[in-house]
Amino acid sequence: SGRGLSAEAINRWQIGYSLDNFEDLIKFLKTKKFNDNEILLAGMSFKSEKGKYFNRFRDRIMFPINDVNGRTVAFTARINPAVKDDRGLGKYINSPQTEIYDKSRLLFGLDKAKTAVKEKDELILVEGQMDAITAFEAGFKNVSAVSGTALTVAQLNLIKRYTKNIVLAFDHDTAGANATDRGISEALKQGFNIRIAILKNGKDPD
Repeated sequence: SGRGLSAEAINRWQIGYSLDNFEDLIKFLKTKKFNDNEILLAGMSFKSEKGKYFNRFRDRIMFPINDVNGRTVAFTARINPAVKDDRGLGKYINSPQTEIYDKSRLLFGLDKAKTAVKEKDELILVEGQMDAITAFEAGFKNVSAVSGTALTVAQLNLIKRYTKNIVLAFDHDTAGANATDRGISEALKQGFNIRIAILKNGKDPD
């Protein structure tokens, strides 16, 4: 991996790749008895103006997003590093909100971190998914990511199951600072103990 991830880490986080193909996943899911509308509602395809269905994710590195019980509910997809043209979609694209996926109600990696969070009675919160993966693989097992959103009431209610102690390690930029401010305000209202991790070298935990 160009990001320094071992084969073991790639397997643990189930990082994969979507082929540069418009229909292979749709065809595969249809062999599993899913129809076009179900695949669309699950966020795995999109529908063109002409009514044709295409794969949402093509030629991208795939990061599964799990709920707290470890069930995959969505994906983040990073552009293939070898490709210069993002087709106007951006470096990262994400699953849309669906009946089973609402990013404001879950934390990336908490399914893997929850045991360590309970043991240490502390959760380290980062912004990005690669921040969480890199930190976890470096030995910080009690880390999860908010995936670019400010901390929400639903996320804080989830955290309460495991700890009332939070360390915020957000990016050193304006967006990160604003997310930190909003997160602190909401968490303090709910009685959490908050600390801020100052990153002296680098703009983010990754």
